[in-house]
Amino acid sequence: MDVSIPRNHGTAAIESPSVLRMEFHGDPDRDVSILQVALGPYEQFRAGMRTKALNAWTLSVLLFIHGYNVSFEDAAMRTAQMAYDLDFAGAPVFFMAVAG
Repeated sequence: MDVSIPRNHGTAAIESPSVLRMEFHGDPDRDVSILQVALGPYEQFRAGMRTKALNAWTLSVLLFIHGYNVSFEDAAMRTAQMAYDLDFAGAPVFFMAVAG
């Protein structure tokens, strides 16, 4: 998954369009935005996470377990925002429970 973080990003903020500012669509240069989601086999995910974790200055994974009733998009953007704000070089990942 690719998530954009704008250059003017404020720590702990999820910049998004504002109807009050007459912004009706997200802009990756201004807003935290999901750019791409790629689905693939588990082994590909695992290999990518392993590579990212091993290439960090310390072997590390950031696991974000979000609260109840949070959308996939919100959980993804919050995980990216936290990793960015923490200057986290390891593998950021979030857990999402699906009701069913």
